[in-house]
Amino acid sequence: MASAVAGWIENMFFFSFILTSLTRILETYLSVMAYPVGGGLTITIFTVFHSFVYALNPVAMTWVFIFGAICVASTLLFKTLVVADALHISNNFIASMINAKVALVIQ
Repeated sequence: MASAVAGWIENMFFFSFILTSLTRILETYLSVMAYPVGGGLTITIFTVFHSFVYALNPVAMTWVFIFGAICVASTLLFKTLVVADALHISNNFIASMINAKVALVIQ
C-alpha cells in the first residue's frame, strides 16, 4: 500500500507540479513549443531523480525514461493524471508484490 501512495505522490510532484509549472513558465517565451520542451525537461528531472533510486542501472533507467515519457504524454494529452496515476500506482504495487526493483522489466 505504501508503494502505491508513493507512486501517487511522485505523480503529483512530477506530472502535476513540475510539468505544469515548466509549461506555464515556458509559454511566455516559447509559445506552442513550451509543451514538448517542458515535457522533455520533466522527463529528464524524473529520470535523474530515479537514477538515485536505481543506482544508474541502465535497464532500469531506460524503463524509467520510457515510463516518464508515457506519463508526460498522457498528462498533456488528457489534461489529467488518471492514466499516469493508474500506471505508476499499479507498477509500484506490482513491484512491491514481487519484491522487484523495476516491475516493468521482466528479469
